[in-house]
Amino acid sequence: MRRIYLNREHSLNPEPSWFGESVGRYENGELVIDTIGFAEHPYSFVDNWRTPHTKDLHTVERWKIIDGGKAIEATVMVDDPHAFNAPWSGLVRWTKMNGPLMESVCAENNENYGKFLGLREYPMPEAKTPDF
Repeated sequence: MRRIYLNREHSLNPEPSWFGESVGRYENGELVIDTIGFAEHPYSFVDNWRTPHTKDLHTVERWKIIDGGKAIEATVMVDDPHAFNAPWSGLVRWTKMNGPLMESVCAENNENYGKFLGLREYPMPEAKTPDF
């Protein structure tokens, strides 16, 4: 689970964790999420291509609603001076579709991911049908 704190600044010495310490604020209609304090672990990656990072990873996400409320756009800036030659960024857009939205569990200890990593943790609950 990832928590984004909207009511405080970063800790002086954040406890390293899978998702880091995220603090957010609103700027010009965008949710800006600043994250530091990532755990450096062999199974912790920046992206789906398993790009590794160090404990110095710092990300800044900008989330906004676009196209008159029909889509969401997220831009992420990634900086890790010990893993990358220069900061880099990425952008993704999601468009509203007609039809049910199925739940997809994405926690580090859910059933599939936990089995992949050999974790013996309690799996995250997952809905089999939408509740709306």
